[in-house]
Amino acid sequence: MILIFVVVILTVVFSSSIRPKDSWKDSYISIEQSRSIEGIFVILIFMGHVVRYFGSFNAFDMPYLAVINHLNQAVIAMFLFYSGFGMTQSLKIKGTDYLKKIPFKRFLPLLIKYEIITLIFLTVRLFIGIIPDTNKLLLSFTGWENLGNFGWYVFIMLCLYILFVISFFISHKATSGHKALITGALILTALSILFMLLLCFPGHRGKWFYDTILIFCVGSWYSIFKDKAETFLDSDLRYIITGFICLALYAVTAYFRDLHFVLHELFLLCFTAAVILITVKINIKSKVLDFFGSLAFPMFMFQGLAFLVFSNLNIQSSPYLFVIITFSVSVIISILFKKISEVFSRKAS
Repeated sequence: MILIFVVVILTVVFSSSIRPKDSWKDSYISIEQSRSIEGIFVILIFMGHVVRYFGSFNAFDMPYLAVINHLNQAVIAMFLFYSGFGMTQSLKIKGTDYLKKIPFKRFLPLLIKYEIITLIFLTVRLFIGIIPDTNKLLLSFTGWENLGNFGWYVFIMLCLYILFVISFFISHKATSGHKALITGALILTALSILFMLLLCFPGHRGKWFYDTILIFCVGSWYSIFKDKAETFLDSDLRYIITGFICLALYAVTAYFRDLHFVLHELFLLCFTAAVILITVKINIKSKVLDFFGSLAFPMFMFQGLAFLVFSNLNIQSSPYLFVIITFSVSVIISILFKKISEVFSRKAS
């Protein structure tokens, strides 16, 4: 496994370059840059999941396992950050008309894709003789349960879309301009915390189900104060001081995060801040990372299908073969799913 991990690291290193000081504001959080960052993390998500199918590791794999265990749910953080940031940026440009389009442009397309993916998983499970419990099967179509397709992420995103629309509709009814954005972000944050509590206590979901929700709100807040943040970071001295503070807080929260949920949330916040600070100075861009970033959603969903099929064939006894086959199959299915989705999307529009 360490060899594959080294390949990923080298890909990121050779894709990196120093960002020109006079143009970083135009590119560090652009769609192109975020896609490459998502490409890195979707590969890391795959690598974090695939290790669950191996019974033993050699000494050379320990650094790889240490990194995977350290990151844990942090590999999801940037997806929620960029989503919250992008939606708020669109709201700033398009106004409340954007909110009216979210149910049709974001919510329904995501829901339909997920339902199709769930049906595909169900078909494969039945084909190989795995019959799911009826209750679990029905709930899997909502994302509350899943058939191996990581439906929790879709459930969370769909709910966050709803909370986003509610929050900013209320705020724009009550006030306008920048004040409406701040009010909306406050409502969104409050509702997200309530949502987390409901998932934790009555819902009895695992921590991984809800621990990244607030990062979506962080993305929204960053969009609102983006100009001020960029002005602050434009000074090399302030950037260095911020970097050291972020590094110190990251180290402390990473060490103590298992002691309390609040510390765990602060760790995820520091991790997100660290990625943003890195991309302010370093451009991470390559066709390879961009390619995987464009496949992020189907790759996240369909890797479980490859694990399901090939673990059932006991191929995991040969770890590298299992990784290569499951990764390749995940990529192929993701490409096909993306292309078919795009065809239907064009016809629907």
